[in-house]
Amino acid sequence: MDRLFKLLNFSEVSLNKHLPLTLSVIGVGITIFTLIVFPFINYIFWIDLITNSIISFFCGIVALAVSFLFVFEFLKAQTFFSFFLFLSFYSSGISDIYASFITDIKAFIWIRVINTLTSSAFLYLGCLAAETRYSRINSNLLVKILIFLAVISSIIFGFLFRTFSPSLPEPLIFKNLDRITYEGLNKITVLISVLSIILFIMSAYLLYRMYLKYREELLLYMSFYSIMMANISFLFTLSTLWNIIWWIWHILRLLVYIFLFGLFLFGFIYLFNNLNRKTKELTTAYNQLKATQEKLVASERIATAGMMAATIMHEIRTPIATINNLIQLLSSLDIKNNYETFVELKELLKEEIYRIKRITEIFNLSYNQYIPKRHKVKLSEVMKSWIESFKQLYANLIVEKNVDIESYIEEDIYANIDIDGFRVCLYNLLQNAIESTHNGRIFVNLRRVDDKIEVSVEDTGVGIPEENISKVFDPFYTSKTKGLGLGLFIVKKIVDAHEGEIKVVSSLGRGSKFSIFIPTF
Repeated sequence: MDRLFKLLNFSEVSLNKHLPLTLSVIGVGITIFTLIVFPFINYIFWIDLITNSIISFFCGIVALAVSFLFVFEFLKAQTFFSFFLFLSFYSSGISDIYASFITDIKAFIWIRVINTLTSSAFLYLGCLAAETRYSRINSNLLVKILIFLAVISSIIFGFLFRTFSPSLPEPLIFKNLDRITYEGLNKITVLISVLSIILFIMSAYLLYRMYLKYREELLLYMSFYSIMMANISFLFTLSTLWNIIWWIWHILRLLVYIFLFGLFLFGFIYLFNNLNRKTKELTTAYNQLKATQEKLVASERIATAGMMAATIMHEIRTPIATINNLIQLLSSLDIKNNYETFVELKELLKEEIYRIKRITEIFNLSYNQYIPKRHKVKLSEVMKSWIESFKQLYANLIVEKNVDIESYIEEDIYANIDIDGFRVCLYNLLQNAIESTHNGRIFVNLRRVDDKIEVSVEDTGVGIPEENISKVFDPFYTSKTKGLGLGLFIVKKIVDAHEGEIKVVSSLGRGSKFSIFIPTF
């Protein structure tokens, strides 16, 4: 019900809560007034079939419109309350439209009696369902089937009523045999009408009680509708064809449906205006968001450029230091007497210069644009050479930290990788392992695992707190007093570009293990 309530924007429209009570009192007052003055005006007749048909047709259309609102509510909320309210208004609407085309008084009376009974019964069942725990339907298919059956049954009812209405018992008591004027309804139709009145009154009570509980104004208006329908059914029971009471219950009914029509029309008008206002607000917000986004994109580009520059600087520190040492060695070297050493140092110098060049290529423009230059390599041999080179480059740090680097390399493993990119990965992992370990050991492993190749670096260092493990691959995250926090970020980017994955397992105080998995060649 709250969805339908919000759909019509009653929650934002402050309608007078005393209006339904006032209208109900007026309706009851008209009924009482009619009963008092009727003996003095019972000679008035208003014989007009066209007016009767127009009123019935209008009421039927409004009832159908309301019923389809409850269909939408039923499809969303899937509650028996909305389903039975749909049936109540739908049966009333179909009956009214049937009645607007009926000229036989017998058929008209029966359709009216059936209308009030089904409408009141479904309304009461809906109120009962709203107060039970079995108030929901947990099947979308069943919801659609129930709606389909309701529509089909109304068509079948119309066909059967038209076919068998002549066989129905006489609903009226006639004054004479000419069957032109009648004294009123007979016992059967009176009994059905009284039952309908009771059901409407009980529904009004339950709806008002729900209003007091949920404070939704729509429930209050439904309670008013039920009271007025009880009044109309009561006047219908007392009326005779075309007399003043006949037209008073018609007029009251017309006023109720005009009120319902106006209420829902008001809701939709407000909804349309509110939607138009919201559209303008969204347009303004969109334009502001677009301008803000453009500023953010510009700021992000600047930040990315700065982060990339910091990352490149971080990665080329080691080769620059190596180049500096090589230049010093070359400047003091006696080339004539140490030509082989000179050639070896020169090759190392070229290698480090190329390494710097490759690093700048890796981080060209942005991280996501790194495309590995893959080659088929015998990874088991390459890994051994990398480990030895690393031990030479970081000999001082290894001695300072008093760590042993042990390697377990499985032979004859081939991989399709970017050699320089993967070397950056291994060096970063080894450097982090050394910096977090003191008087411990580091294990480097290369092995096949199913259809993948695993490269792992494990240390016996300080470990990583559990709450920080998910952050270690974030850019600029670091737990060190020195460092930019870009090493593991770069490692993950390179591994991702190789369609691989990197995993970390760590225990505080016991060490960490970083494992890289890449597809086999």
